[in-house]
Amino acid sequence: MKNLTKISLAIALPIFILLMVFQLVVFDLGYFEKKFVENDTPSVTGLDMEQLMRVSDQTLDYLKDKRDDLIIYEALNGETIQVFKDREIEHMVDVKDLFMIGYTIRNITGIITLISGAYLWIKHKRSVLQSIRAGALLFFVAIFSIGFFAFLDFNKAFTVFHELLFTNDLWLLNPETDIMIQMLPLDFFMGIGLKIAVIYLIYLVLSVAITSIFLRKKIS
Repeated sequence: MKNLTKISLAIALPIFILLMVFQLVVFDLGYFEKKFVENDTPSVTGLDMEQLMRVSDQTLDYLKDKRDDLIIYEALNGETIQVFKDREIEHMVDVKDLFMIGYTIRNITGIITLISGAYLWIKHKRSVLQSIRAGALLFFVAIFSIGFFAFLDFNKAFTVFHELLFTNDLWLLNPETDIMIQMLPLDFFMGIGLKIAVIYLIYLVLSVAITSIFLRKKIS
């Protein structure tokens, strides 16, 4: 029972933290605004900054399950247009499904972390530190490997990532006509990936360092 609980904590905690970091970074509207300025997105899309931020906010609400669809209208060149076309909307249905799965995994791993952590703390406090350190080391190797692959060829990594997660090619959008990819080009996702990796790796390194310090002490 003790070993199983240690394994559960070692796996559940890093996954829970990773999903929390992912959510923190992805739902940062300030990052959207920063990239829109850097990429001169208003000139690319024809939508002004206020419109872009409004569309982004509604898109994030959709991914938070606070709205049912992504049928959004804005004024463009004197006309009222539907911002996202059918293909973009269909792709975002798939994306939202993944987010819903992510929320479920986040909640389950959070519960497992609390239960297993509490059990081990009562039975054998040292096991909590050992599990946290083991999990951090394991995920450090995994994230570093994925990050190194992305660093060598982000385009390839981006493609592989989408091919693994999606069973269709709806994610292949046209930058000439599709506003979604005009708003969120490759460098947008590169920045998000980098932020997630840096924050998460800092957590992993600190976890290993802090638990190692305490494990040197006499903790039963």
